[in-house]
Amino acid sequence: MPKNGIAVTVIFPNRSHLRYPPLKLIVPKTPSATLEGVPGTPEYRIKGRVNGRDVLVFVAIRRARPTRTQLAAAQRVVAGIRFVGP
Repeated sequence: MPKNGIAVTVIFPNRSHLRYPPLKLIVPKTPSATLEGVPGTPEYRIKGRVNGRDVLVFVAIRRARPTRTQLAAAQRVVAGIRFVGP
């Protein structure tokens, strides 16, 4: 990932025992972890349920301390995610 890059990943885990609450597409204020293999890259995690399926959304920003502008850009992308169908 290039310096100052933003990556958003959406995953549908295949584990039937998970039951997350309804998905809220809001990037958390603090990161949950750092991106594996890329030190200094905070990763924000959103977990929820939509259309009867659990969903994980990971947002990574390649900067140790993301700027407000980067966080706002990440939030715009996350808010634009749409899920269609069951």
